[in-house]
Amino acid sequence: MAAVLAIVALLLQPVCGYSEASGPNPTIQSNFGTVIGKSFIFDGGEHLPIIKTVNGYLSIPYAEPPVGPLRFMPPVAKSWTVKDGGNYNATVNRAACPQLKTQYFNFPEEITEDCLHLDVYTPNPTVFVVLNLQPKAAPVMVYIHGGGFVMGTGTTQLSSPVPIVALGDVIVVIINYRTNVFGFFSTGDDVVKGNAGLKDQVMALKWVQENIESFGGDPNRVTLFGESAGGISTTYHLVSPMSRGLVSNVILQSGSLLGGMQRSPETQDSQMKRAFALGRIVGCEQTKTNELVECLQAIDFEILLANYTQTIAETGEHPMTNPFPPNSDGEFLTDSAERLFENPSNIAQVSAMIGELADEGNVVFSMVYPTYIEEEPIVNQTDYDMILDMMMINQVPTSLARQTLKLIYLTDQQISDPTSDRKDGINHLLGDLWFVCPDIKTSKYMVSEGNHVYAYHWTHVPSASLWGATWFGATHAEDLTFVFGSHFNEHMSQLYNRFTKEEIQLTKDVITYWTNFAKYGNPNSANDCLPEWPKFTVPEQAYKEIKIGFANGRMLNPLACEYINGIVPRIVAMEQKQDAQFDNMDSCDGI
Repeated sequence: MAAVLAIVALLLQPVCGYSEASGPNPTIQSNFGTVIGKSFIFDGGEHLPIIKTVNGYLSIPYAEPPVGPLRFMPPVAKSWTVKDGGNYNATVNRAACPQLKTQYFNFPEEITEDCLHLDVYTPNPTVFVVLNLQPKAAPVMVYIHGGGFVMGTGTTQLSSPVPIVALGDVIVVIINYRTNVFGFFSTGDDVVKGNAGLKDQVMALKWVQENIESFGGDPNRVTLFGESAGGISTTYHLVSPMSRGLVSNVILQSGSLLGGMQRSPETQDSQMKRAFALGRIVGCEQTKTNELVECLQAIDFEILLANYTQTIAETGEHPMTNPFPPNSDGEFLTDSAERLFENPSNIAQVSAMIGELADEGNVVFSMVYPTYIEEEPIVNQTDYDMILDMMMINQVPTSLARQTLKLIYLTDQQISDPTSDRKDGINHLLGDLWFVCPDIKTSKYMVSEGNHVYAYHWTHVPSASLWGATWFGATHAEDLTFVFGSHFNEHMSQLYNRFTKEEIQLTKDVITYWTNFAKYGNPNSANDCLPEWPKFTVPEQAYKEIKIGFANGRMLNPLACEYINGIVPRIVAMEQKQDAQFDNMDSCDGI
């Protein structure tokens, strides 16, 4: 009778999409007790006639709540006690980590420091929910969300991986980790070394190693993938001694630690300066770091959250500076990112997929000017210079280097006409500076150590934008819609059921490439009919262009990346050396 009811429930599911299934809840006998989850039924609809069930185990804590004396500190593994008869209710999404509200994303309804949870989604090889079958030794994909290390959440309906699990037959784990001041506060000394958010990620990966077999996963086939700050995080794990041996493959989507706003190394002096500045802002006037930290740990988290962004104004630093970014703490990171990559022995022996989108820069500069999201702008010479001088300050800190870089993205007509539109110049400059060229640099470092690398460049412009804009093109994070099948998610109203037949097929193909890589360390497989994806090698630098029909290319943006990766750092170094010489002359004149 139960099987009959399950079949009836299946037939009542909405066409094209997925929803919770009725009937018995799936359960897992884990190392820490019985985990009770929920089932989802995925229906690909008319253009993707696939029906499968997926089991989800939501918001499982992997670490103790980082509150009180644990605030700012490395995570402590969860200590399980028998509650509710030894059962853990993993059927609901719990709170996100503390973060400020923003107009760019759907803000989580509840935030709290008790947020170090992860979701586990497993394929069920049947549509009959009551059978509750579990995979055996399935490949595992662990996803790290983006958000610039200041916001974002993994355990939410909005990032549900039901489609990728159903179509790719892989297990997907999505994690929360601490961001902003809670994840990256540091005193610049041994009291709080920092990088708590990255150490959260390490603990989540250790949890996977210790527990994923109970869910049917293979701990020897773990692919770590992330987008934006999640991609930067994934790159950090390539060179962190704390992460060694925890993953076998990585996918970097629009994020490498060799580019973007996290590139500038943090000094111990700047960290300590900001720590005491934060203390002054919230009423902690202590002069010793251990006493300062004790005071900050006793303050309500909402007060810290509301005030931490004022730190940079208090210290007088550039407003584009992130007050609490990842740093070289001597534990998770033993040196600067650049120096770690320059020594090949620091790079983990893993296969990698690395790529970005063609119009990354449109979202980047629109975040500084939010009105641009609603209406496509015209950027004249004055705005062009102002926007780029502000947004390049961390990567290109000297004026001559910035000026020459700005020029090579302009045409003769734009240079001669100050009123002409320079929007595309900003888009491509920021896209190359923050994404394309750092990705190429990362790929070269990895292949130099013998790692297999598969590069991609995403050019498909989706019918419906994740950002709700009409002019962004193939921009930042739009690839997540396809990798996660977000247009099947009814909670994503701006995307749900708005893709064409060809885009639905593109979603299936992209998921196939991504999950092939998780299974084999290679996006290619003899089991499908997709075009071959070439390896990235030097000097060929082959890549896959991701669009409907796909294509292969080589040497992406070679002139721009040779200039950004090779020439610009030399100009910056010469300018800084010259400035230092002038400073020395001035000091001598004053004697």
